[in-house]
Amino acid sequence: MRGEFGEILLWLKTSGLRLLVIAIGSILLIRLLRAVPERIPNLMAAGGEPGITEREKRARTAASLIRTVGTTLVVIVAVMMAFREIGLDITPLIAGAGVAGLAIGFGAQSLIKTKEWSRAVLEIGVSYEEDVDRVIALLSEIGRSLAEDESFGKLVLEPPQVLGVEALTDSQVTIRMLTKTVPFKQWEVARELRRRIKTRFDREGIRTPYPHRVIITRPAMEH
Repeated sequence: MRGEFGEILLWLKTSGLRLLVIAIGSILLIRLLRAVPERIPNLMAAGGEPGITEREKRARTAASLIRTVGTTLVVIVAVMMAFREIGLDITPLIAGAGVAGLAIGFGAQSLIKTKEWSRAVLEIGVSYEEDVDRVIALLSEIGRSLAEDESFGKLVLEPPQVLGVEALTDSQVTIRMLTKTVPFKQWEVARELRRRIKTRFDREGIRTPYPHRVIITRPAMEH
């Protein structure tokens, strides 16, 4: 009886202690893998751009991939180490893990490779007094000119499209325009489009709305 108790105590001091270390280490690594990727989208977010950018989308995909693949690998390694500590043959598991690793690698490659283009979206506001069809024709002409430009044409995958009237607000008619660009160049293309639109509108006399302030004064009350 004392011999069996001694063997159990010896196992607890050796393999049992190593199993405990494996379990604690695995838990800590998994918690780290869940915490660190959460900061990736914030670090890669482009300042000043509204909405979710292409860079943020890729960052979120990468963060999700790191959490999933990293957690899976930690669990697999921990299980194999634990099996080895209790005396099981892990050779078949190692072979299986190699195949699984290849599958995960190919899956990760296809997951992280998101669409190889970006999209610039512009909403142009014009006054209600303007001829909408004329404005749309001018915007289409500006878009074609940009696509044929020696420098900016390399950044544009498709000629800019004018979708039409997007909204009718209190002070303006909003026309939406979009174009497909090479990855992460949508902001540069959008800035150039806005510059060309402003220049052309000024030349053509197209009016854009601007805030108006109406001040009403009342005569002082006589006492």
